[in-house]
Amino acid sequence: LRPGGLNQRTAVSVCSYGITSMCRAGDKIYCGGGDGSIKVLHGADKRWELDMEVGVSGRVVSLSAAADGAELVDGTSNGKIYRVTTHDLSFTEVLVNHIQAINAEAFGPRSDVYCTASKDGSVRMWDL
Repeated sequence: LRPGGLNQRTAVSVCSYGITSMCRAGDKIYCGGGDGSIKVLHGADKRWELDMEVGVSGRVVSLSAAADGAELVDGTSNGKIYRVTTHDLSFTEVLVNHIQAINAEAFGPRSDVYCTASKDGSVRMWDL
C-alpha cells in the first residue's frame, strides 16, 4: 500500500485526446473525451473492455448519470447539452443550451431534474 492508502490496479488507454469527464451507472463506467466521444467500459481489476462508443459535437466536459442509471446528461465545450441513453448511447440534443462551455452537471436524487453550470456564469435547472 502506497502512502495515502491508494494502490493503482491498472491503467487503460481510452481516449487519445484525454478523458475530460467520467461517471458510473450500474456496473459500467462512462468516459467523456476531449475528442467528443462517450465510451462505455465494463470490467474489474485488470480486465476492462470497451462496450460501445458514440461521438457528439464538442469536447465532453461533464457527464452525470441519472439516479435510475437509464440516462446520462452530457455537457460540451461549445455549450451543448445532450441526453444519452445508457443502454445504446442514442442521444438527443437539448434544444435550449448555454451560451458558453458547460463546467458541471448534476442529477439530484430524482431522475427527472438536473442542473448545469456554465462558463457564462449561469446555473440552470432542467426538467426532463
